[in-house]
Amino acid sequence: IIQNGEVTSEFYINEKDLTKWAYLKGPKKEVRKNADGFEYNYTEGGMVFPDALDRPSRTIITGEGGASPSRFKHVIQTPKGYRRLSPVELERLNMFPDNHTQLEGVSDTKRAFFMGNALVVGVIEKIGATLLKRI
Repeated sequence: IIQNGEVTSEFYINEKDLTKWAYLKGPKKEVRKNADGFEYNYTEGGMVFPDALDRPSRTIITGEGGASPSRFKHVIQTPKGYRRLSPVELERLNMFPDNHTQLEGVSDTKRAFFMGNALVVGVIEKIGATLLKRI
């Protein structure tokens, strides 16, 4: 799944942003206040950070693209540092051919959005083959 060769620098996470990424992916149990001043308890469980390369992947969602820190984006650790997944790696996770979404005028952020909207091709093929045998 991991792309061989160079991944452009835009996918690498700046050191100064790592604290924000870690906070967003970490567990939380805190009191928050809404715009009307109502206080409530906010809790959420922690996530693996960075994402494990030896485990099944989490679901890709439409917000996967872009450089801003997010709880839901995939982040891996490489010898060069922490980085987000490239469009090709997202395509591979969904079992699409490399550069399937590389079209004229389509940004990397939009390519990630496409993969967040997609189904895992191999799973759908197996479901279809099973249904075909039973019909």
